[in-house]
Amino acid sequence: MADHGIFERPVGLRFIGDWGGANLTRVCGWLAHELHERTPGDTYSVLRTGDAGVGNLHALGRGEVDVAVVTPSAAATLAVRGTGPFAGAGYPFLRALGELPHPDRLLFAARAELGLTSIADLVQKRPALRLATALDGPGGSFAGYAAQRVLTLAGLPPAALEEWGGEIVPRDLPFECVAELDAGADAVFHEAVMTPWWRSAAERHELSFLSFAPEVLAAVAEELACPPITMPAGSLHGMDAPVDTIEFRGYLIVVRAELADDVAELLTAIIVETADRFVGMNYAHIPSDRSPIAHPITVDGLVDTPIALHPGAAAYYARAGATASAA
Repeated sequence: MADHGIFERPVGLRFIGDWGGANLTRVCGWLAHELHERTPGDTYSVLRTGDAGVGNLHALGRGEVDVAVVTPSAAATLAVRGTGPFAGAGYPFLRALGELPHPDRLLFAARAELGLTSIADLVQKRPALRLATALDGPGGSFAGYAAQRVLTLAGLPPAALEEWGGEIVPRDLPFECVAELDAGADAVFHEAVMTPWWRSAAERHELSFLSFAPEVLAAVAEELACPPITMPAGSLHGMDAPVDTIEFRGYLIVVRAELADDVAELLTAIIVETADRFVGMNYAHIPSDRSPIAHPITVDGLVDTPIALHPGAAAYYARAGATASAA
């Protein structure tokens, strides 16, 4: 498709992504740049640092920003429902512009020497485990909230680990968390499984990758809107059998329903029509299965959002021949 032409009026928006040095801020910069190229005058957008999840959605819901990029996409489902970390402060008016492909999982890995075969086996054996995982509570990320809820649903709340003589090592960022294996942690539970940090750790340490029981995965899907997924054997060094775990997919681009339809449509056009250029400048040199943003980015993939599309986005996708799934 040809690039959208110059818009009829100046548009400057407020974007929020991650802490400033990673992929969600890069997405914000891409959209802000392309918006500036397509709008008249000297109007500029503002890029704000965020936490990539809960805080971003609160900022958008409160009207502090106009566009939030969040991961995983399921976080927006909970924000719309007003459940989980959004209990008492739901935002049913949030709408999506599209989901960028980010095929991720929450993964539990333990030192192979512990002899653990599954999460259920861990709960039964009750080892004194030093577990590195994400933070929950004020200042924590959605990964932290999800990790603590998943562990609790699996019979592994932090208090239980402490009763068994173990401890939680709180590390919010995945590369910090996985690095704790080098500092003596017995296990890690985090996301960003496609990154070099996970691959390198799996090669340096003999690890067992633990599956969650089907009933735990069903409870997680119900409460957190994160469905179960199976990682094939060989996905990481030492993963000798398939692993049943939690999907943590998507970079979701979210706005408020009150955003003008033509602005939402323009942003959607930018996403669709310049995605190849964005990937070429940032991710094309990385194999798709190891890239934070898988590629190529397709219209059918963008439209597969867990919350309803903004009407302006839906109008653009309809003209592009893509049909949104029921949100």
